[in-house]
Amino acid sequence: MPNCCVEGCNNNPKNAGGSLHSFPKKELQPALYKAWKSRKKFQSQSSPCVPLIFTEAVQGDPVFLPCDISMPEPSDKVLLVLWYREDLGTPIYSIDGRERDFSIAERWSDEKVFSNRAYFLQDKQPAELGIDHVRESDQAVYRCRVDFKIGQTRNSRVNLTVIAVASEELPDLSNTSNPSLRNTSN
Repeated sequence: MPNCCVEGCNNNPKNAGGSLHSFPKKELQPALYKAWKSRKKFQSQSSPCVPLIFTEAVQGDPVFLPCDISMPEPSDKVLLVLWYREDLGTPIYSIDGRERDFSIAERWSDEKVFSNRAYFLQDKQPAELGIDHVRESDQAVYRCRVDFKIGQTRNSRVNLTVIAVASEELPDLSNTSNPSLRNTSN
């Protein structure tokens, strides 16, 4: 089973003990119970788990995090794309096409997380969140949430590993007078 941690996932430790599938007092809250029962039925018909994609980048290089924004049906359209870092509770990047065509949608980036280093490449297949000059502090699990006008919201997750670069180069010791420091592999 894929690694996942989205509400409703069968192997999510948050859902241990069946807490998602036990709704008490149905007679007190019939509307909520009906909505919960409908959600439970849908979850049993589809996979609620969100697979985790692993991506690596070298510190200082650009990185591209995939996000599937393909329409579930031709008449649908993307309304909103939200990117989250799973260790933060709020969106860190968004593309809001609710009031205009998605190709000219308003973009927003959290200054504390990306500043002006992030951009969205919607014409790629799949679309990608580009991050320039990736930093060690960018290493995290990211989630892309896509809201459609008709279709169900789609989530995808990317685990970004940043490979650190040494902060300074090693000195050239080939010409040193100390024989124990010289390279003797010649």
